[in-house]
Amino acid sequence: MRNVGVLDFNTGEIQEIKDGDSLRITRKESKDLLKETISINDKETFIKFYTNIIEDLVNENLTSAEWNTILVCLKHLNYYSGSIAYENNGNFLTPQDFVKHSKLSERTVLRSINKLVSSKILHKGRTGKEYQLFANPYIFMKGARINKTLVDMFKKSKWSK
Repeated sequence: MRNVGVLDFNTGEIQEIKDGDSLRITRKESKDLLKETISINDKETFIKFYTNIIEDLVNENLTSAEWNTILVCLKHLNYYSGSIAYENNGNFLTPQDFVKHSKLSERTVLRSINKLVSSKILHKGRTGKEYQLFANPYIFMKGARINKTLVDMFKKSKWSK
């Protein structure tokens, strides 16, 4: 690569741009928008929930227990992997954890999870006796990027349309 740089018109200093570097230009309109808006709850994480899916989810006729289960999943949704696990230690949520967080009975939790798995809203993996749950990234996810393996889990689901 030949030498490329950015000139600071105020100081005359040239900053070299090296292979692999990237440059970002912030337009005046963007700066103006930042002046006119504020950030709230900036210490909290948030979930992407795709709006084009909402009507289809409504048509799934999910029970309130199934929605409660989804909400527990969203609270424990992990970046990149889409796993339903505790952020601090990476342990996957057990049915007993869902009971604790949702106030549903274990039987209701298990029924709800099975319905969400059969609807391809969740995916259930297994390691020995333990199972892991993963959220469908075509419905909701955390962050801007997702693991390719997770995409493969759900790419044939009706939600990937």
